Amino acid sequence: MKGNGKMSDCVLAGIVTYNPDIALLEKNILAVVGQVDQVVVVDNHSANIQEIENLCVTYHVLLTKNMSNQGIAKAMNQIFQVAEKKGFQWVLTLDQDSILPERFVERSKKMQKEKPELEIGITAPRIYDDNTNTFLKTGSAEYDSYVSHCISSGSFIQVGMYQEIGGFDELLFIDMVDIDFCIRARLAGYKILVLHDNILRHSLGMCQKKRLFGLEIGVMQHSAERKYYMVRNRIICARRYARYKDTYKIHAVNVIIYYFISTILYERQKLKKCFCIVKGIIAGIVIRKSKVMKIMQRECFWNQ
Repeated sequence: MKGNGKMSDCVLAGIVTYNPDIALLEKNILAVVGQVDQVVVVDNHSANIQEIENLCVTYHVLLTKNMSNQGIAKAMNQIFQVAEKKGFQWVLTLDQDSILPERFVERSKKMQKEKPELEIGITAPRIYDDNTNTFLKTGSAEYDSYVSHCISSGSFIQVGMYQEIGGFDELLFIDMVDIDFCIRARLAGYKILVLHDNILRHSLGMCQKKRLFGLEIGVMQHSAERKYYMVRNRIICARRYARYKDTYKIHAVNVIIYYFISTILYERQKLKKCFCIVKGIIAGIVIRKSKVMKIMQRECFWNQ
């Protein structure tokens, strides 16, 4: 297995928070605290920070408080900085509204330790969305399976791999952060394994089911600012991985067209959101190539 052999055989769980539901966050902490060696919460300037602090004191959780919303990528890197400082070998990343399944850490750790020849960089559970009462289409329900990417919540990650591929890209801020990380992990030779019998309960946001051209689609009612990042970051990733993923540009274009259509047909604040989509397209195109490709300059990508 690649990575830093000097690290201890310990696991740090990191939870990123931003105005969380405190009752749900407590369930999150209770589900994970007995499975790992340490838990850290990185808060992106929540309005209910005092309640978060109280929870952290009650359950002996480390707390890092950002004085503004630094984004998902920055918060994730802060979690790994704690892991590096304390010498942890693995990090489990969680969203504030996820409930980790029992024994997930034990099984993930065993899989990565006992089968180093597989070079598993990330182990993940299957994701069940409580809002839609459905599973995400990632991983088989019948057997453990390799996947192209997974969401950050529930990801059991080698710290050595994280260091090798350059961590999470703070240029992206929020959307595509986990997918970008997974693409780089695979390009560096690591695999992403979903454990079929470990199910993580998660809330992906209030999704409304609509019909579009005879197909059922999910409409999330994202904010205008979020639309900007969703579009800009897809273009950045399309440019970054154009030589590695032949169909990624086409996929990005199709998704952006879908964003336009679903926003116009089904969402509120249509004009403002469409303006931010256009703004995101322009930003994704004009950003300097050197900035887009900076994270790809690491040695592990040279032979790709």
